[in-house]
Amino acid sequence: MDLECWQVPQEYFAADDLPDTLTALLKLIGENFVPEILATISLYHHWLESDAKTAGAVVDIEGQKRCHQVLGQIEHVQMGVPIKRIALLDDVSHHLRFQALWVLV
Repeated sequence: MDLECWQVPQEYFAADDLPDTLTALLKLIGENFVPEILATISLYHHWLESDAKTAGAVVDIEGQKRCHQVLGQIEHVQMGVPIKRIALLDDVSHHLRFQALWVLV
């Protein structure tokens, strides 16, 4: 039970009966974040396959430890705009943590 909204029944939407507003929000999230995550994951797999990696290898194109491990450059389209930026491994790990939370729900 949600203590802040105790008077609202705690029911889930049926998968085939989602409100239009929720569908639009999920579509917006997907259009904004999925292309970037896919580009980052693709670069990560390229990094994994490039050489034999040992356990504990630093994930960085420069081999330096830093707060955010850099994979390299990615390019993707976000809401119709091409974007080129560095890819951080954090993006993948945060996505996987978020995905794991939803599996628990």
